[in-house]
Amino acid sequence: MKDLKRREIELMSRVCARNGVPPKLGRMLVKLAEKEAYENNSQTFRIKEYQSLINLHFKNNE
Repeated sequence: MKDLKRREIELMSRVCARNGVPPKLGRMLVKLAEKEAYENNSQTFRIKEYQSLINLHFKNNE
């Protein structure tokens, strides 16, 4: 679990540096997004939403 948390922090730092976003703001945005997604939507809706995002990502990369 510690290794996973360390890797998440490293990835967050890289993504924030690449996009010019302060790491503190990046962490706050991710936490808010997780909270919003898990509190206001059912599991079925979240699965459909994630599948839609995955499909959009693959469609844009073709």
